[in-house]
This record gives sequence, structure tokens and C-alpha cells, in this order.
Amino acid sequence: MKFLHIFGPDTKNSYGIMSQLHKHCNPEEHDFLIAAYASCKSRFPKLNEFPELSFIPEREGRIARILYFYRKLSKADVIVWHSLFFTTKKYLFFLYLFPRFPKKSVWVEWGADLYLWKYSEATWKGRLLNRIGEKIRKNMKYVGCCFPVDEVEVHQQFGDGKKCFFTPLANPKKEATGLIDEVLALKPESPRKDSRVTVQIAHNSFQFNNHIRIIDHLAHFRNDDVFFILPLSYGVYGINGQFGGKPYRNTVIQYARQELGTENVGVILENIPFDRYIRFLWNVDIAVFDFDRPCGLGTLRIMLLMGKKIFIPAGTPYYDFLTAQGLPIYDTNRIPEMSFEEFSAPPEYTTKDWVLSYMNNDDIIRHWLEMFEEIKTEQSR
Repeated sequence: MKFLHIFGPDTKNSYGIMSQLHKHCNPEEHDFLIAAYASCKSRFPKLNEFPELSFIPEREGRIARILYFYRKLSKADVIVWHSLFFTTKKYLFFLYLFPRFPKKSVWVEWGADLYLWKYSEATWKGRLLNRIGEKIRKNMKYVGCCFPVDEVEVHQQFGDGKKCFFTPLANPKKEATGLIDEVLALKPESPRKDSRVTVQIAHNSFQFNNHIRIIDHLAHFRNDDVFFILPLSYGVYGINGQFGGKPYRNTVIQYARQELGTENVGVILENIPFDRYIRFLWNVDIAVFDFDRPCGLGTLRIMLLMGKKIFIPAGTPYYDFLTAQGLPIYDTNRIPEMSFEEFSAPPEYTTKDWVLSYMNNDDIIRHWLEMFEEIKTEQSR
């Protein structure tokens, strides 16, 4: 059986899983196509690590490129789409016009393409794109969920007939415990000089982080021994043409300084190297998030490994799942009722078993291999 994996060119999310698939999967059964021209390797040089990748022909005409794509998909027994957000909408139109391809496909959702794929219904264009996006997703035979509770959302949107698998996204380290080892190795040997309680507000610039509401929740601590940090370097340009924008980011910064005190607020506007980011997280005491779906999983897993105090709104499948794993997750909605002593009290961890498994690439790829085997068994009946 031949699996064709289709990725976008950006390696930010895909590099980890591509590395694990190449390491563990039979190359006779798994083929890889980047939905972009080979010239994209100049912008995403990590693609050069995988010489067997295929790319869309760049020097051919449009008809020839379409035929290449069509033939590539036709030869595959199962197509694995790694996210349904594409560099251009032409891929959506293609899948809409040729429904036989989604019907033999696995849609591996990356979060936003499950929860935030719809456009505004205020325009005919938005309504049309929503109909196309819905039809494609409904036609997908299988769904790979990057977080366990995403299956609940899949069934809510598309019914109980979908066959779902757990396909967590591997981290960028090629070794099984590489990320765990690096995070722990970068732990500071001595306490930081600033004794104030350091609170991180959300983890990027996307509007669905509800920065303003978090700031309102925290405002009554502005006169306490506390320092607030806003990481806003990522997400300015939004998702799917929505949820971003520099005016929003500027508003968040201005409002935070107004409500929390200018001297109490630090802002991160530039991307920083990974090792510096880990050192920064080690110096955070508390992280406050305000979303009702799995989000910020890369940052969350690292902060849980570090034993940080994490706030997420209660009453959601996300919160319920994490607390069911024995993790000390606190309710964002309760912050306005808390004294500073209660808010800043250190968390008590009794187990990190789930976190250690979720960050272990051997455990992660095992779920993928189980999915491939089950699909092969089902297809051979």
C-alpha cells in the first residue's frame, strides 16, 4: 500500500513529524510531496535534509502542474494531508472538484484548520469558501487528531461517522527524549536576581488568545510584587486571513501598560533562538491562557515539564483532559476572585507521566504507526 504525505513548505510545525516519519516508515510505502516549488527550500532550508521529497514542477505550465498533482494523488492508495491550510486556495478548489481524493484521505489537523477554518459569512466569497471547506472536510475518510480532545470537535462539526486517530505532532528533536533533555539541561543553576513573581500572558499575538480579558483578570495585582510579560512576536499576520494584525497587537500593549502599570510590563516583539526561549520560560513562574480548545501545545508541554503554574479556563474538554492526567491546572476564570497569595502560590505536581510521554518522539510515532497499520488492515478487507 502506498501512502502519499502532502505538506506545505513551512517547516515550523512539519519538521518534527517529517523527521520521525522518515526515520520509522518504510520508504517503499511512504512518499512525500511538498505543495510548493522546489525553490521554497531557500526560505525553508530544513527541507534540504530530505532529498527524496517531491515538489510541484516550477518550470511547467499551469495545466502541466495540475496534471502532475492529479497523477501523483491518483497513484496513492491513501493520501495524508498534513493540515488543510495551504499556501494558496487553489488546492481547496482542486479537492472540491475531485472529491474522490478526499474520500481516500487522512486529514491530520493541526488545530486551527479544525477550530478556525471558517471565514466570515458576511460576504459571498466567505460563504463560498466555507461551503468548499466544509464539503472537503466531510469527504475526508479519516481524521488524525493532534490532541486527544480534538476528536470531540471533529464529531461535533462533522458527525459521528468520522474515523479518528491520535496523531500528536512530533517535536523537532530527532532523539526520543531530545527535547526533554534539552529543556532540563537549560535549567538555571541559581535563582534569578529579580524576586518578583513573573506572569506570562498568553503566548503569541493571535486575537483568539483574549489578551484584553486576561489583562482585566490580572489588573487587581498591579500593586503587588509582580512582573507581566507579553510574548507577541508570533501571530501578527493571523491565520486564514483572520485573527491577526499589528493594530491589535499595539492595542494589547497599550492596554497592558495602562491597566497593569508600565513599569510592570515587558513585551517580546522579536523571535528569539530556541535556547534563549527555553531560558526565558524557566524564569516564568505563572502562565495564564484564555482559550477553550487545545492551543499553544508546544509552549504548554515545556512549561508543564518545568513544573510551572498554568491557568486555563475550566469547563472545557481541554481543561478536563489535562486535569484528568493528574496535572495541577488552575482555572483562569477564578483569577478575579483570588488573593495574590492564592494566585502566586506554587503548584503541586504529583505526576508528569503524560507530559513525558507527550514529549517523547518514540511514543508519538507509535501512534502514527498504529494508524497506518489499522488503515492498511481496513483497506485490505
